[in-house]
Amino acid sequence: MHPDLSSLDSTKATACWCATTQTPVRPQRRGSRTGTSSGWMTRSSPSTSGARHPTSARGGCLLPRPWIRTTAACRSIWVRRFTASSMPAFPSAQKMHAIALVCSKNYNYFMPKKSVKCLTNTGEYIAVLSSTLVFRPGVYGLIIVDEKIVLLRNKSNNKYWLPGGGVAVGETMVEALKKEIREETGLNLIQSTFATTTERFFFYKPTNEAFHAVLNFFYCEVQFNKLIADNKVDDDESGKPRWISIHKLKPSDFADHGELIISLIKRF
Repeated sequence: MHPDLSSLDSTKATACWCATTQTPVRPQRRGSRTGTSSGWMTRSSPSTSGARHPTSARGGCLLPRPWIRTTAACRSIWVRRFTASSMPAFPSAQKMHAIALVCSKNYNYFMPKKSVKCLTNTGEYIAVLSSTLVFRPGVYGLIIVDEKIVLLRNKSNNKYWLPGGGVAVGETMVEALKKEIREETGLNLIQSTFATTTERFFFYKPTNEAFHAVLNFFYCEVQFNKLIADNKVDDDESGKPRWISIHKLKPSDFADHGELIISLIKRF
């Protein structure tokens, strides 16, 4: 599929209708198979300097004049020329090199748009452009004492979730885990043991943000204190920390990765 360049400014438009090699290409003479009035040109045509086009090894594949294949900056993506009157048909090698630099700066504009399926906080899947994803490493603690585990309720879906959260730049996973457990439960982390890791493409509707989340789970030993009051929990999404019997839990009780969490509880 050819990219829609209708929204490009004049600089990008100019960059789109010239090949980005430093050797200009000349069409075959008029009346030949490749130089007819229909405006076809060949990649194996001799250049003004006598050199052959860099892609001529492929045997002179024909290209319609409005569609010129870029080779250096746009990584062989087809782009359309639609402002032919704004430049000579075959600019100088120096000008073509400058255009290549413009194409290079706008490389992401011409790349195919990849989408991924994101799980939303309300349980359905939606397609989101991968370029909009925010990478988010996170840490989550399994605090299990006397066959009970500390869980919180998510405000947006009323499902259970583990205490934890994102890891900030410059912060270790253990430091982040200690901070999140203290803010969400009031408990002080003494020791943690890595359990497993997984990932999820996640879309959070309240803030309209998409994440590539990497979730790291830890078995946690805490200093046994009473859980903080609900109004003391420092988190926008999770609240109401409670000790819940592990025997009453099932995968559907959790906001995400329910089967994985249940298997980690059984393995404890």
